[in-house]
Amino acid sequence: LEVLLAAAAAAWPDSQGPVQALQFEAGRLVLSAPGWGEPELAQFRTRLRSAGFAAESAEGRITVLRLAVPVVA
Repeated sequence: LEVLLAAAAAAWPDSQGPVQALQFEAGRLVLSAPGWGEPELAQFRTRLRSAGFAAESAEGRITVLRLAVPVVA
Protein backbone atom coordinates (compact mmCIF):
# COMPACT_ATOMS: atom_id res chain seq x y z
CA LEU A 1 0.00 0.00 0.00
CA GLU A 2 2.69 2.50 0.99
CA VAL A 3 4.67 1.96 -2.20
CA LEU A 4 1.60 2.56 -4.37
CA LEU A 5 0.61 5.63 -2.34
CA ALA A 6 4.09 7.09 -2.68
CA ALA A 7 4.13 6.49 -6.44
CA ALA A 8 0.69 8.09 -6.87
CA ALA A 9 1.66 11.08 -4.72
CA ALA A 10 4.86 11.65 -6.71
CA ALA A 11 2.99 11.50 -10.04
CA TRP A 12 -0.10 13.48 -8.94
CA PRO A 13 -0.76 16.48 -11.25
CA ASP A 14 -0.18 19.88 -9.66
CA SER A 15 -3.55 21.06 -10.99
CA GLN A 16 -5.48 18.49 -8.96
CA GLY A 17 -6.45 18.71 -5.32
CA PRO A 18 -6.20 15.80 -2.93
CA VAL A 19 -7.77 12.45 -3.75
CA GLN A 20 -11.38 12.16 -2.61
CA ALA A 21 -11.29 8.46 -1.66
CA LEU A 22 -9.03 5.45 -2.04
CA GLN A 23 -9.30 1.70 -1.87
CA PHE A 24 -6.54 -0.90 -1.72
CA GLU A 25 -7.02 -4.41 -3.03
CA ALA A 26 -4.42 -7.07 -3.79
CA GLY A 27 -1.62 -4.92 -5.23
CA ARG A 28 -3.91 -2.27 -6.70
CA LEU A 29 -4.66 1.20 -5.42
CA VAL A 30 -7.96 2.62 -6.65
CA LEU A 31 -8.28 6.40 -6.40
CA SER A 32 -11.44 8.45 -6.81
CA ALA A 33 -10.47 11.23 -9.20
CA PRO A 34 -13.49 12.61 -11.06
CA GLY A 35 -13.09 15.46 -13.50
CA TRP A 36 -9.59 14.69 -14.76
CA GLY A 37 -8.97 15.61 -18.37
CA GLU A 38 -6.98 13.52 -20.82
CA PRO A 39 -3.86 15.75 -20.50
CA GLU A 40 -3.79 15.18 -16.72
CA LEU A 41 -4.30 11.44 -17.11
CA ALA A 42 -1.54 11.25 -19.72
CA GLN A 43 0.86 13.18 -17.47
CA PHE A 44 0.00 10.95 -14.49
CA ARG A 45 0.53 7.77 -16.55
CA THR A 46 3.85 9.03 -17.92
CA ARG A 47 5.17 9.91 -14.47
CA LEU A 48 4.06 6.55 -13.06
CA ARG A 49 5.51 4.59 -15.98
CA SER A 50 8.94 6.15 -15.46
CA ALA A 51 8.81 4.88 -11.85
CA GLY A 52 7.72 1.34 -12.82
CA PHE A 53 3.97 1.70 -12.31
CA ALA A 54 0.89 1.91 -14.52
CA ALA A 55 -2.50 3.60 -14.29
CA GLU A 56 -5.85 2.59 -15.71
CA SER A 57 -8.81 4.97 -15.66
CA ALA A 58 -12.55 4.37 -15.85
CA GLU A 59 -15.66 6.10 -14.50
CA GLY A 60 -13.84 8.73 -12.41
CA ARG A 61 -11.49 6.20 -10.85
CA ILE A 62 -7.81 5.63 -11.43
CA THR A 63 -6.22 2.28 -10.62
CA VAL A 64 -2.48 2.33 -9.89
CA LEU A 65 -0.48 -0.90 -10.09
CA ARG A 66 3.13 -1.98 -10.35
CA LEU A 67 4.35 -3.00 -13.80
CA ALA A 68 5.46 -6.59 -14.12
CA VAL A 69 9.19 -7.03 -13.85
CA PRO A 70 10.58 -9.46 -16.45
CA VAL A 71 12.22 -12.54 -14.98
CA VAL A 72 15.84 -13.01 -16.01
CA ALA A 73 16.83 -16.65 -16.31
